[in-house]
Amino acid sequence: QDTLALRVPWRRDYPPSAAAERRDFEVDARDLLRIMPERSHVVRHSIGALSALVAAAWAPERFASLVLIEPPVAWLLPDDPEVQHARALARGYLRGDPSAREGFLKMAALPLDHPETARIERAARKLRDPGEATPELEALSKQQVPTVVVSGEHMPGIERQCDALAEQLGAVRWRLKGAGHAVQRHPEFNGRLLEFLKAM
Repeated sequence: QDTLALRVPWRRDYPPSAAAERRDFEVDARDLLRIMPERSHVVRHSIGALSALVAAAWAPERFASLVLIEPPVAWLLPDDPEVQHARALARGYLRGDPSAREGFLKMAALPLDHPETARIERAARKLRDPGEATPELEALSKQQVPTVVVSGEHMPGIERQCDALAEQLGAVRWRLKGAGHAVQRHPEFNGRLLEFLKAM
């Protein structure tokens, strides 16, 4: 029986990885391609999903499959008010705008007052704006990499981004309500993931 080896890389500036002055999705994409074995199944969340999408657009032949959990891809729908509202919340939060804090933390499924939230807020000031990402999705689509786009049905702007990305990539679409942005914590997620990988 075939088995899969699980590798869990930690992005730069996330212990136990080394500290970094800036968090950049392109740097993360290069790191992913450097450390992952050839033809890997890749599962990533949020900004990590964005960096995986960038990496897969650069080198689609390296990916056996791709599972993207709520990546920020607002550039796909520049005229959608719900999408741009979600993007504005994220940008305001990254700038430290107090008026964006509560809305963004709700969107990200983070508690308002918690030590981990405070750590994330400090780290967010280092984050490159994900709106600067413009991966060439056509290359990934042409390679026909089996892809799933996953969302948690907790915010219309995020649902629409995931719908648009899935349509562009011809991806499978999962909606798992109940865990907010952290869809990988949904009780059905691991079972669905295992069935998806078994079908490869």
